[in-house]
Amino acid sequence: MLVLAEVNLPTDLPNWVNREDFFQYFDQDDFHNREVRDVRAAYLKDWFHTSEDGSIKFLIPIVSALGNRTDLVGTRHRLAVILPYLEEIPFAFATGHIQADALRTLESIPKRPIDISVPFWIPDLPIRDTLP
Repeated sequence: MLVLAEVNLPTDLPNWVNREDFFQYFDQDDFHNREVRDVRAAYLKDWFHTSEDGSIKFLIPIVSALGNRTDLVGTRHRLAVILPYLEEIPFAFATGHIQADALRTLESIPKRPIDISVPFWIPDLPIRDTLP
């Protein structure tokens, strides 16, 4: 399915992060702290919006930082669903209202900007109203 990247806040910066860099630079304890190892391959309906032109927008996972550790800001499940399928992971870097040391943490992660006007592929998985 082709989608456009959507961010939650205007201060969130959409970027691609290589999957290997995700495992190296992101706090894996934070990622795994909510049982994301046994996630069903399905999306939640609330993760998508349809534009006036009919384009499908996907609310990409959000990452912030607390000091020198990344914080996935409640999007662990979304990340766990797409992570096995994508070599580059779309992230919205939450840069509004964070401390200088946290900003340095986010800046240290290798990434490249996402052009939000260019669709990208995510796997065709079921879309559910709720997740178990």
